[in-house]
Amino acid sequence: MLNDSTYWTVGLDRPARTVAGIGMAVAVALLSGVGVAEAQPVEEVFGELSDSLLYHDSREVREAAAHALGQIGGEDAIAALTAAGFLDWPMWRYDPARSAGTPLPLAEELHLQWVRELPEPKRAWEHQLDDKGKLEFDVSYVPVVMDDKVFAPSNVTDSVTAYSLEDGSELWRFYVDGPVRFAPAAWNDNVYFVSDDGYLYCVDADSGELEWKFQGGPNDHRLLGNERIINIWAARGAPVIKDGTVYFAAGVWPMHGVFLYALDAETGELEWLNDTVSSDYVRVYRGSVYGGLAPQGYLAAKDDNLVVSGGRGGAALFDRHTGEFQDDWFDVDRERVQYGVEEATSGGYAVHALDGGGMITQRNEMLQKRVDPLADAIDGEVFYKLAAHERLIVTTEDGKLYCFGPEEMSPVRHEYRPEPLEPQTEDWTQTAADINERLR
Repeated sequence: MLNDSTYWTVGLDRPARTVAGIGMAVAVALLSGVGVAEAQPVEEVFGELSDSLLYHDSREVREAAAHALGQIGGEDAIAALTAAGFLDWPMWRYDPARSAGTPLPLAEELHLQWVRELPEPKRAWEHQLDDKGKLEFDVSYVPVVMDDKVFAPSNVTDSVTAYSLEDGSELWRFYVDGPVRFAPAAWNDNVYFVSDDGYLYCVDADSGELEWKFQGGPNDHRLLGNERIINIWAARGAPVIKDGTVYFAAGVWPMHGVFLYALDAETGELEWLNDTVSSDYVRVYRGSVYGGLAPQGYLAAKDDNLVVSGGRGGAALFDRHTGEFQDDWFDVDRERVQYGVEEATSGGYAVHALDGGGMITQRNEMLQKRVDPLADAIDGEVFYKLAAHERLIVTTEDGKLYCFGPEEMSPVRHEYRPEPLEPQTEDWTQTAADINERLR
């Protein structure tokens, strides 16, 4: 991954990167038990083994091979990575562990390809000095990329929209009955996302047609929340997909019940449900209170662990295979690192760090180094950034979506021009206006 352990590769020249990458790939092959003839040149060995390594049963082997290819670069390497899906950015912070690591080496000089103006975002919670940024998840748009499409949620239009990665044109839009506050997760030709209407949705990535949906709470009871009409069991535990299972959570108020699910990502069938982690007496710094896990933020999966973010409160750790509760942050006697260290402009803080086998958010320095020189081309404060298919995608806090690439071109600009609402002329509107006038 392009994180602290591999920053050094950015400074190497092409021959050095090539040798390092090939050497890494061959070493991975040997360690994974793939046969190598003694007399074969290193380059030939790598060419024969790249496909086997990229589709190896071990995720660690697949990722090591992908990063080796990323260091080598070139058309063949990019083609192989694309075919294996490594050049996508299919979920928030790239992968189920939310590592922000990608094998994609972006060009050092990038040019604006297109920009799209979107409606100004309307976040759920105003910034609070004591929330440590944990409620920054929907300050602006957080897109993902799969194949040739960019999928962006909207907390304004209550929808997910697919845009062309090539020119930013709109391909389809799927509306739901509440704000969509979190990045979707793209997997196996489908797109998954949650909404404040209480549902997890699965739609076809190519057409935007609904494949299935799953209600997170017991019913469709509505109330006023964050200046919107939402489900009392709003789905704000954003989905994560690992090994063909999609995990999400519903329920913001522990006293009304919290529901954590594992579903078959293909069919939507229930694998397990944990509805036992809502209200209880828990220890805090000044005694005990009646509370519990309140899922708001991105779920993360790594190895056997599932981490559920808890909004302003603490996160919780579960066994992702069974749903069994493992640990939480409420016991003040435990000394743990509670938050990952991350700049707010990267949309961080939503996943909490767990010492000993959990998740620690980290910043992708390669992305930051590519964004910094583009300050004059970006109008507004950067909120989120990702790399996919040799493109750099950036969103700003006021709702602009930028795409940069290696080609110098005349950028395509999509302005936001909302159509004015047609005046309502039905009889009941005049009656309502008369009543309002009399009440003044």
